[in-house]
Amino acid sequence: MKVHILLYLIIPLYFSPQIAAQGVLDQPDQDLSWESRRDMSESAYEAKLDELKGKGYRPVDVEILGGSTRKYACIWRKNTDNRAWEVRTKLIDSEFAAKWEEMKNKGFRPIDQESHTVSGKTYYGAIWLENKENLKWASLRKMSSEEFSQKFEEYKSKYIPVDVDAYEVGGNLLYSVIWVENKDNLSWVEKRNIPKDDFGTQFDEYSGKGYRLYSTESYERNGKQEYATIWVKEAKSRGWYARRDMSDTWFHNWWLKYRDLGYRLEDIEVYKVGGATRYAGVWLENDDRVHWKYRDEVEELMDAYFKNEPTAGMSVAVAVNGKIQFMRGWGFQDVNGEKEAHANTVYRHGSVAKALAGTIAFRLQAKNKLDISKKTRDYEPRLPSHHTHTVGQLLSNRGKVRHYNIGSPDPTSGVTTVYANAYEGSKLFSADPLVTAPYLYSTHGYTCAAAAMEKATGKTYTKIMEDELTNPFDLNTLRCEDLKKSVEERSKIYSKSGSSFSELRPLSLSWKF
Repeated sequence: MKVHILLYLIIPLYFSPQIAAQGVLDQPDQDLSWESRRDMSESAYEAKLDELKGKGYRPVDVEILGGSTRKYACIWRKNTDNRAWEVRTKLIDSEFAAKWEEMKNKGFRPIDQESHTVSGKTYYGAIWLENKENLKWASLRKMSSEEFSQKFEEYKSKYIPVDVDAYEVGGNLLYSVIWVENKDNLSWVEKRNIPKDDFGTQFDEYSGKGYRLYSTESYERNGKQEYATIWVKEAKSRGWYARRDMSDTWFHNWWLKYRDLGYRLEDIEVYKVGGATRYAGVWLENDDRVHWKYRDEVEELMDAYFKNEPTAGMSVAVAVNGKIQFMRGWGFQDVNGEKEAHANTVYRHGSVAKALAGTIAFRLQAKNKLDISKKTRDYEPRLPSHHTHTVGQLLSNRGKVRHYNIGSPDPTSGVTTVYANAYEGSKLFSADPLVTAPYLYSTHGYTCAAAAMEKATGKTYTKIMEDELTNPFDLNTLRCEDLKKSVEERSKIYSKSGSSFSELRPLSLSWKF
């Protein structure tokens, strides 16, 4: 039995600015905090839903990929006007109809409808949003192509489609659609059953006419991949990007690239093509990084640098008066895996570690846990007696501890051992005589300073960094490297030969934490 549902509501005479900002499309033109996740199990999805609800977010688009189990993808935005909302994703036909009636009576309207099949059984779901604007709306589902066309003619003059879903039930392709009163008088275009080979032509046609892609739906019809799209044209043009038929890796790459540029994901579509999972997405301008006046100049500068000084990957950020105005990556963090570098790629920070060690030492001194004017051996007496330097001298490269022995065997080169603490690591070089030069840039000297800090605090240097920098300043990726742990977005390490890069096995850095 097909279900056709329509609801009319009365339009109020006044909207508060905050409410009206949501608009017919529920895509506010403002900088909003947002998150998205994909490839989530049911339990992971429910946990994330609860977590973000507690943080004041609401879902704006949910996708469920069926089969033997469910896989979820979802986009959340900050719930800036505290609208009530509900989402259900595992309702059979009769349950959905009952839930729809319940939400209608509560004054909610659907903004997203979904359907999927698990083990041969069809389920329905939707996101319902408190209808503060009292917009008229219509929600229809389980329509044949002919029925969709009939309803299209009925509603197109006064309404705008905001969601289209296509799915198969009993071997028949059916459609769902949500219509909302076009109070903003937006120009729009809706297209269905677009062959894959024609998508690009239509994309160029409508984007060339000033429309932006609002939503994409992909499905199989008569054994071929097809698409449905909604295009909109607003009085104020906004920057946007859209991509389709992306693999998991390339969706991830584009997601990060557009986030870095200042765009937020507004629409996600997850579907199968030849048994492989594919993604489509629409990104919308979100913050003022998009229009930073020096963006083009910085990109030209970095493009030239990357060309003249090839590297596997690098990340660049520019802050002005404490605010990030530009961030993005060049190249790859994983060449073979085709994972591109981005603003949050995690790299080894090399000798920046010396500046971090100095910062930590001064924080400890401010807490009366360390005195950098004291002899290093006052804290770590196990160091050989010829280590007469102070902690402060080590931190300013005046402790006369040697650096790497260039051109001769050095036990600190090619280290694979993981040392439990800095003192154990210092045994690689601490027996060597001090140098005579009053100033010598020295990685090894900082290892001795770290040994003193460990003894002064009773903690490993790894824990000291967490307590003094990582946690207090919310520097989530700043840590002493642990090669046994998998770190999300950590760059691989490469050597360069000509124009090619070879992946290297990471050596242990534990001797010089």
